Amino acid sequence: MAEMERITFLPLIAHINEQSDYYNQLYRENELKYGTIDHSRISSWMINSIEPIIKKNHTSNPDQLPQLFKTFYIELLTILGNNLGIEHEDEYKQAWKLCTTNPALVSTSPAQFIKAIDSALESIRGFQPQNVFTWISRMECIIKDCDTVDEFLACGRIFAWLCGMAHLKPRAENEFIRLRSNLKQATINADSRLAFAFESSWPNLDKPSFVGETGGFVGFGGYFTAPPIVSQIGDRILVTDRKNSYLLFADSYGKVLLPNIPVSTDKIIQESSTVDLKSFISMYGKKIIPFDDVSSSVMQKSTLVLTRKSSHYLYVYGWSL
Repeated sequence: MAEMERITFLPLIAHINEQSDYYNQLYRENELKYGTIDHSRISSWMINSIEPIIKKNHTSNPDQLPQLFKTFYIELLTILGNNLGIEHEDEYKQAWKLCTTNPALVSTSPAQFIKAIDSALESIRGFQPQNVFTWISRMECIIKDCDTVDEFLACGRIFAWLCGMAHLKPRAENEFIRLRSNLKQATINADSRLAFAFESSWPNLDKPSFVGETGGFVGFGGYFTAPPIVSQIGDRILVTDRKNSYLLFADSYGKVLLPNIPVSTDKIIQESSTVDLKSFISMYGKKIIPFDDVSSSVMQKSTLVLTRKSSHYLYVYGWSL
């Protein structure tokens, strides 16, 4: 186990000394799975991240120290072992500081709490990496107002949606409706867009406008190996590059392509057409669509999605209802 001489909180030092064999065993088991972790890195995390959490909690709940330390030590070994806590160290350290803001909340279910935070970071990073710190800052604003872990998780999903996780909108809306009035107001204070966020997918767009593209060639960090095709099956927008199937979600806060959808590529291709593009043009004209190689289209309420024969991107248009 890493050197402990710089930890200054005496109850924590005593616990680590008493249970050193156990924590050394946890480290060895983690080492077998992931490989060696730099002990100086573990020490840094212990001193700067875990010790402050333990100290904050100890005042009101000293008996929980063993459980709390074990929980965070195991999670630390995991994120350092899988390298996420090294590649994205600043994100994790900033997010773990949330645990010092409301220690009573953390103490109700430490493992669930920290795993939820780390899972949220990984999910947002996977789809909207530029917004990870934005999500953390929003959670910093409301964590003191959360009475339960479930409330914290609900707020986490709401702010994840506002950070571009478009597929979370239905659940975020349900969560927002059910929040206690003071917690609901706290979320609005943290992000004023929430006051009107659910009224339209594309607020403030009086007429159809191009709102961005998503997808791209896999060789350049995108999704598709070939120009994609889009179709509507039921109420869902599905996309394929003839190799993989995806679900598309898009609104003013972000665009998300969910992979590994259990719909065959042949089915998506079979259901595709350009009929919706023709309907759009009949209602709004062709001025904002300068392409003559559109291969498929889907129009849903206030959103139009196009694909082109010459592009690996999806082209998204939106307007207010």
